[in-house]
Amino acid sequence: MNSLIHTMTPEELHDLSDSFWIKLGVEHCNMKKSISHIIDLLSINFTKSNPMLKLFWQFYTLYSDLSCVLDDVVCRHYPYRILNKEDVMFIDIPP
Repeated sequence: MNSLIHTMTPEELHDLSDSFWIKLGVEHCNMKKSISHIIDLLSINFTKSNPMLKLFWQFYTLYSDLSCVLDDVVCRHYPYRILNKEDVMFIDIPP
């Protein structure tokens, strides 16, 4: 998965629009939430040894790994700023 970062040049990352990153982030979170809901439904209706449940857990794990790679790409594209003393980090998105 880490190869995604190395194949994109800084110029290519810069050319991607802010709205692209926002839409990608929203859709990625929606998919991750949907996978989680499917796992919940399967867990209620089937035993933990059910092959389908195991497959969805593997899919969820792979999707979580993708989340980490996307976080790295976005962090390289946008600088962090720390807000308050709680160390909550936000991404400044230019207008």
